[in-house]
Amino acid sequence: MKRGFPATHCFAQARLVFEVAKSRCHEVFDRPGGMTLWSLPAEIENRFDELWQGWLDESEKWTPVFQSIQGETGEDLLRSLRTFDLLSPPQLEAVSKLRRSAGNHSVRIDSTDQPLDDIFTLLAAGFVQGEVGSPTIPYLVLET
Repeated sequence: MKRGFPATHCFAQARLVFEVAKSRCHEVFDRPGGMTLWSLPAEIENRFDELWQGWLDESEKWTPVFQSIQGETGEDLLRSLRTFDLLSPPQLEAVSKLRRSAGNHSVRIDSTDQPLDDIFTLLAAGFVQGEVGSPTIPYLVLET
């Protein structure tokens, strides 16, 4: 990818990973009225796209971040999140209380009163409930 996208190849790789993850999550569990890490409300998605464009404009600033995560294998999600200081002790405690649904395809996040950053962290960390080849999709029911 680096040859085709010299300045932004890491972002192109990330977008590709996002799309694969989104597709797989929709295959496994797609709850109407639910928010997952890969299925966000339009206003959040639009804001993310705005931020993404700014990050692309400053791609050289992100090089150290991408380099630091290249060695991650994904074998221990919680360790990785803690290594990069993305998971606080209270968030880790909240993740430890998450339980899979009866069909083991999803895990509901009951955190609508938490700050958005905490919700995103739980949506990401909740994937720890899954197993290799059998993901469990963390979701939040949106208020209607």
